[in-house]
Amino acid sequence: MMALVWAALAWGGPADTLEKANTHYLAGEYVEAVEGYSSLIEVGHATGDLYYNLGNALYRKGDMAQALLAWKRAQWLSPRDGDILANLQRVRAQAVDGLELDSGPQLFFLRRSLSVGEQGWLAAWLLAIVGGVLLVRRFRPGLEVGIPILLLGTPGALLALSAFRGQSQFVERMPAVVLVDEVEARSAGGAGISLFELHEGSEVRIVEEVGGVSLIQLVDERRGWVPDEVLGIVDPGRRFPR
Repeated sequence: MMALVWAALAWGGPADTLEKANTHYLAGEYVEAVEGYSSLIEVGHATGDLYYNLGNALYRKGDMAQALLAWKRAQWLSPRDGDILANLQRVRAQAVDGLELDSGPQLFFLRRSLSVGEQGWLAAWLLAIVGGVLLVRRFRPGLEVGIPILLLGTPGALLALSAFRGQSQFVERMPAVVLVDEVEARSAGGAGISLFELHEGSEVRIVEEVGGVSLIQLVDERRGWVPDEVLGIVDPGRRFPR
């Protein structure tokens, strides 16, 4: 299924690119569709729907790892989209190593509910309202504000904590996807012995980057060094070097 991204029709020129990319996709011209969606993303029109469409076109073109990366970026921006999750499950089932990594926001009820950015904005609004209530009370000392502050401040604080924790986690343990057919993870900064092999579609976290190689960690806690160029960072706003 393809997301039509109707909101993009207000963009003018980019709307033409989007329409052409959608037309190429529906015609089975997946190379051209990938080029169209990618060009929109590169000039700053990145949305969950665009990454979703890009992933669909890449998957149809046979680029499983790139499709997985695009869908994980779509999930990063639109964590509540069930179609994205369904496509991720489909492509993960085809991965050789079967290494699945959850890169969505994780804190209590917020797991796969809100993106880190959404959590931050909602926290800011709730805490701003709390501040406004306290300001009103300053001019009306008898006004009872305990319950409103509790009802607004508690979720606001939880959202702020979740956003901070999520952002810190992604900076310190950046999720990434292996994009090449096969790569050896090695010891000692990539110049040591071979520790294990990874294949396209493996999901990892980047622990450290030094001189063009990255120390990665798997979901089972194994670690090793691989070249930066074999990895695609999930966060749409980050590229090598960080």
